Amino acid sequence: MKFGERIGPDELKRLTASIPNGKRERFISKHPKLTNLELIKHMRDKGITFDVMTDKLALEKLNDSNYYFKLGAYRLNYEKNEQQKYIDLDFAYLDDLASLDMRFRYIIMQVSLDLEHTLKTKILSSIGDNEAEDGYEIVKQFEVSKNVDTHDILTKHNTPFYLDRIQRKYVEDSSIWVLMELMTMGNLSKFIEFYYEYTSFKKKKWKEASLLFRYAKNIRNAAAHSNPILIDLYGKRKYLDSEGKTKNVKLDQIIVNRNSLMKIDKEVYQNPKVNDFLCLMYLHNQYANKGSKLNKIALLEDFSKQCTIHKEYYEKNEKLLVLYESLNKIIDYYKNN
Repeated sequence: MKFGERIGPDELKRLTASIPNGKRERFISKHPKLTNLELIKHMRDKGITFDVMTDKLALEKLNDSNYYFKLGAYRLNYEKNEQQKYIDLDFAYLDDLASLDMRFRYIIMQVSLDLEHTLKTKILSSIGDNEAEDGYEIVKQFEVSKNVDTHDILTKHNTPFYLDRIQRKYVEDSSIWVLMELMTMGNLSKFIEFYYEYTSFKKKKWKEASLLFRYAKNIRNAAAHSNPILIDLYGKRKYLDSEGKTKNVKLDQIIVNRNSLMKIDKEVYQNPKVNDFLCLMYLHNQYANKGSKLNKIALLEDFSKQCTIHKEYYEKNEKLLVLYESLNKIIDYYKNN
C-alpha cells in the first residue's frame, strides 16, 4: 500500500484485529481454547464429578453428541461452595438436562407453530368477514402505524426459492392474505398489536393476543435457535432492551391472575423465561382448537414423565424440584380448563 492510499474496509478490519488489545488478550488468556480431554480436566477442577458418568463416556459425548458450551450452560442451575466449586454436580446431570431441554424446545416449537397458524387463520377470517375491509388498505395502514416495510417482508427470505412465485406476483400491491403467509413471527407480533388498535370489528377478541404474543414470540425464537431454555429459570432476571438499557420483565395482569389460580411460586412466574412460556400456553389455550390443546397437553405430560427417569440426579437441587412442580401445575391447570 502506497503512502496516502485509502484503506478498504476489509483491510481495515484485518489491521484493527492485528493491533494488540490488552483487555482482549487477558480475556483469551483466561478462556483459552481447550481440547475435549482438557475440558474434562477443567470441569473436574470446577468440582464437576464423573462418578455417575465416567470421563471416558463423557469424552465420547463431547466428541460425538454435544459440545461443552451447550452442555456446560446447565451448570448455572447449580450452586458453588466457598472455593467456587460446584456442589453435587455430576457430568451425567448436565447431559440429562441437555437432553430434556431438547425435548422441551421441540414441544415449544410445536405449540408455537400451532398458535402462529391459528392466529393467522383467525385474523384472515376476521378481515374476510368485515365488509369494511378490502384486504389491501390494511397493509398500507400497517406500514404507517408500525413503521414496517412490507416490501422487505415480501422479498427478503433466506430461502426465496420456496416462495418466489408468490413473491413475484404480489410484490407490488400486496394483500393481507399474502403478507400473512410471508411474515415472520416477529412481524406477526407487530401486526396483532396493530390490528387490535386499528380494528373495531370484534375488537375484544384480539386484546389478549395483542398484550401477550410478544412474550410468546421470545421463547419460540429461543427454541427455534436451539438456545438453552432450562437455565436461569428461578427468580427475577433482568434483560437488555433495544436501547441497551437493563430492565425487569413486565408481567401482564392476565398472567399474574392466572398464576394465582395455578399457585405457582412467585419466584418462578416472575422469571422472564417462565413468563414467556406461560404467555405461550395461555394464548394457545385461548385460540387453538380442542384437538390441538389435548395433543400439546399429552406432549407435556410425557415430558414430565421423562423428567423423572433420573429423578435421583435432582433430589438435592431445590430450585429444579420447584420448577418441576410448577410444570405439573401448569399441565394440570390447562388439562382441566
